[in-house]
Amino acid sequence: EEAPVAAVREAVEETGIAVAVTAPPLVLTETDDPRGDTLNVNYPCTPLVAGLPVPVPGDDAADAAWWRLDEVPPLAFTNHERTLTEMGLGDRRRSLP
Repeated sequence: EEAPVAAVREAVEETGIAVAVTAPPLVLTETDDPRGDTLNVNYPCTPLVAGLPVPVPGDDAADAAWWRLDEVPPLAFTNHERTLTEMGLGDRRRSLP
C-alpha cells in the first residue's frame, strides 16, 4: 500500500471522514516519544464533502472531533505539537481572535 493511500484509509478508519491528500507530506523524526524513536509522515488532507463532516471515532480511538486552533487541548506527544508548528499552524493556535 502506498503511503498516501494509507493516509486516506487511516483517516476513514479513525474518523469516518473520506479525505483527499492535498499537499506533499511533512516528514518528522522524533526521539522524545516514550514509545521510542519514530518517523512521522503527516499528509495534509481535506474532506471530500463540503463543510465539516461529523467525525466518528474508530475502534481504537476514544474520541474524534474538530477543534478551533486556539482551543486544541494538550496533545499526547511532543511530535504532535511539532507537526502543527512545522505546518505553520502553531503560531495561529495562539493568535486567533
